[in-house]
Parts: sequence; C-alpha cells; structure tokens
Amino acid sequence: MVPQAVARRVRRQRTSPGRPQRGQDVGPEGEIHPHNGMYLAYDEGRRFVSTDAIQGDFEPQGPFMIGIWEIEPEGDGTRYTARARHWTEADSKRHEEMGFAEGWGTCADQLKALCEA
Repeated sequence: MVPQAVARRVRRQRTSPGRPQRGQDVGPEGEIHPHNGMYLAYDEGRRFVSTDAIQGDFEPQGPFMIGIWEIEPEGDGTRYTARARHWTEADSKRHEEMGFAEGWGTCADQLKALCEA
C-alpha cells in the first residue's frame, strides 16, 4: 500500500525472515525511489518486520529504519498498528518531514477500504 499518487513495483519479495525484498516506488512525475531490504520477521496474517539496513545476501547498506506492521482482532474489527524505528533522531525527523504520518495514514485508509470491499 502506498499513497495513491505513487505506484509500488515489487521486483522480489520473499516473506520468510532473512530473505531479500526489492522494490521501487514510482512518483507521479516518474521519480523512482528504490526500497531494498530484508524481512526480519514474518508471521502470516499477523505481523511482519522489515529493515533497509540489510539487502541481498546479508549485505549491509545505509540503515534508515526498521518497519513493524501488525494486525490483530479487536472487538468486531481489526487493530492495525504500523511503527517505524530509526537509527538516529535525524532519520526520524527526515521521515517525519517526508510525510510519514500522513502517508502511513493514507495506507491504513486504503487497507481498510480493501478489507471492506
């Protein structure tokens, strides 16, 4: 899920821990933002954790964050929780300036619409 003006291209996604993920976000003007990393945890239908600190065959790369996405039953619905953990306060601030909260809120709205369809 990405903001509507952005398209996500998944080049490789293996969901078991330690497996690489490679993709790109393509913006409305054609700008490309690579997203390469690795799953650290993957619990089908419940939680996944990924990082951009590692890519490919356990190759280190400049870390930005660890992302944690979880869903769990709650009453008559489902609780969705997304968190980002950054290596530095500067990275956290940069993510905030990129529109992190608004963008992840948009993704949550898209996920809700998909689930209710």
